[in-house]
Amino acid sequence: MSKSIKAADILPFLAECFPHAFTVEQYLPHQPLRIGIDGDLAERCPAIDRFERMAVLRYYCTRPMYLRACIEGAVRVDLDGNPAGVVTAAEAVFAAARLVEALAEREARRAAREPAAAPTPSSKPAPASKSPTSKPASPAMSTVSTRVQRPLLRLPAFRGPR
Repeated sequence: MSKSIKAADILPFLAECFPHAFTVEQYLPHQPLRIGIDGDLAERCPAIDRFERMAVLRYYCTRPMYLRACIEGAVRVDLDGNPAGVVTAAEAVFAAARLVEALAEREARRAAREPAAAPTPSSKPAPASKSPTSKPASPAMSTVSTRVQRPLLRLPAFRGPR
């Protein structure tokens, strides 16, 4: 494969070859992959070079659903979907930190794309109410967002083996 192919273009191929390990849809549940799965991919898919293999694994393993799946004690899978280890506490903490960073970056990009939501200085102020006890709105209050803050981190509770 050539280096001009993006990781998002390689993922459907991997999901077709290894449906028990990879999920194309980013909003469906993911399973943590085995540590060292890049070596398995090198053996079973020699057409994908090292650069592309690492790029697609980085793309896949930084998805929010993948990071949410990396909770302590979760079973890791190999390319065939067989159990191949578990997620350790340190790996779960690392995944949770990466998830928080990723969601914060997403919110920052979303806020940067939505400057039209903030009032512009040339816009007309709202008409003052006729009540004698009401105070005029301060200019600083007009830029405060009324958007509800959502929690950034939502990890599923680990229920343990049954």
